[in-house]
Amino acid sequence: MLKSFKYLFPLLLILIPALLSSELVTHRVESGDTLYNISKRYDVTIDQIKELNSLTDNTIRLGQVLKIKESDRLAAVTIQPEGKISLPADKLPADQGAPHFSVAIDSEGRWTNPRRIPSDALFAEDAAGSRYYAGVLSQNMSFGSFKLQSRLSAEQSKDGILADTWLACQNSDGSWRWAKNFALVKAGTGLALAVGGSGSVYAAGLFDQELEIDNQKLQAGGPSDLFLAKFDNSGKLLWLKKGLSSGGISSPILSLNQDGNIFLGGEFSGTLSFDDAENSSSGDSDLFVTMLDSMGSRIWTATTGSDKAEKLLKMELTGNGGILIYGSTQGSFKIEGTKLGELPDSADNRFFLARIEPDGRWVWGSRIQQLGTQCLCNHFSSDTEGNTWFADNFYASGKSHDIYTGGMSVNSQLTMLNAQGKKIWSKSMGGTDVSIDWISAGPNSGLFVSGSFLGSLTLGDCKLDSGSQTAQYYAYFDSKGNCLWARKWLGTNLYFNMVSSSGELYLVGKHQQYIDTGSTPHYFEMGDGDLLVTQLDGEGNWIWVSRADSKVSPDLLRLDFDRLDNLRIWGYNPGEMLFSPVKP
Repeated sequence: MLKSFKYLFPLLLILIPALLSSELVTHRVESGDTLYNISKRYDVTIDQIKELNSLTDNTIRLGQVLKIKESDRLAAVTIQPEGKISLPADKLPADQGAPHFSVAIDSEGRWTNPRRIPSDALFAEDAAGSRYYAGVLSQNMSFGSFKLQSRLSAEQSKDGILADTWLACQNSDGSWRWAKNFALVKAGTGLALAVGGSGSVYAAGLFDQELEIDNQKLQAGGPSDLFLAKFDNSGKLLWLKKGLSSGGISSPILSLNQDGNIFLGGEFSGTLSFDDAENSSSGDSDLFVTMLDSMGSRIWTATTGSDKAEKLLKMELTGNGGILIYGSTQGSFKIEGTKLGELPDSADNRFFLARIEPDGRWVWGSRIQQLGTQCLCNHFSSDTEGNTWFADNFYASGKSHDIYTGGMSVNSQLTMLNAQGKKIWSKSMGGTDVSIDWISAGPNSGLFVSGSFLGSLTLGDCKLDSGSQTAQYYAYFDSKGNCLWARKWLGTNLYFNMVSSSGELYLVGKHQQYIDTGSTPHYFEMGDGDLLVTQLDGEGNWIWVSRADSKVSPDLLRLDFDRLDNLRIWGYNPGEMLFSPVKP
């Protein structure tokens, strides 16, 4: 696993709002954190952190919660909206008020459309490149000429019962088209957002009292009911629907397929009701996925079964119309009455992956062994044929380890299943202390893999040696599980690998200039390094590399591809960023 991952960007599309007028900002220490990069992340000094936490030296431990600073949540914030209009193509000015950014890079290594984006907001994009955002309005905000003000009084904000929310739309050139107050939702429960190709906007959230959106009202019938609203691309409300459960609903997730059908996932307990259909949970909480048409009418609902609590971590649509569900459970887990295993098992295995067919039938499910959910990783991927790959990472015994909790070394393996759940191949990663951090399905049922190792790594005919420190690798496997090539990453930290729809291979990480001494590299600069993107050919050789320079090392949060199939990087950096030209 990588040492310097800090944040899990909400791939689950969940917002946890802070509602107090003044709050203490805290940070939970994760793998690779140091007081130096934590201080840069929050724009405070190391001495300030040490004083707040009574630290006598710079030693911190994994999982430790550090006090950072006091923050006034009611201070006015203005989002700098203008992307391509006011920004030169190779420069993104510093902005402490809007530290999150996105930038794309085309298949020839040219940076495009660097843009500041609203902090802590959900995001979706339509076929014309218009962006839609949703977030919690705990302070006054401006989106160009659009000014929004929280509808909660100071007393309501302090009570922490309700949260005000907002929706906004940004044109493809970066100018704001509209922004509006959205809904008063149950505090601390999160939102979900999805956008169709024509700009139809779907937003979901939770409520426990009367809900009103644009003069349409819903009455709560349970402790935590779910609403789903549809807007057109001008922000006009088209319809408003409700789902309820006698024990409550949580963690909503939204996805749309190419036919405009809506897939709504989450967790529930008790009896779940959509329209006139009901489903009951088996344990403390189960997972559900409901398919609705573009008018919000329910088509089917699929649920899991467990004797304890379950958590929905990801919901992903596959290229052939299926739905992949990635979650965790504290007890036994069932789909369609078939038990997938008890807990605890020999590996303390609590994660699972399952597939639902387009008609709502569960097809297969499998336990996945993982060390935790804190790292920014991608442990499963699927292709247009419905094949699915997943990675297992699990502790071995004996050897101490400087990254993972428990001081144990790590083993890993890859597995490929077809659309019906039949195992095509499974392969252990040969070597010492090997983890798989990111996998991406490629053309012709190939798989792009990256991770870390300490000591030796043997993949087919490819043999790598890390030296005395943990190193990272990237490799490509064919449809039969044969490793075609493997390389050792020579940068500072490799974060992501991605494969485009046309089969182009990308690596994204952070890099520092260094001298390879044969053992421990000598770095010329302090810090984590600068954003670096490279494209590989079919043999694993670098075609080009592009770099974004900054005095503040960015936090890299997630990747996707835009409507033009350009690779897009999302991250956090309040400092100025200079996007260097491509180098062969």
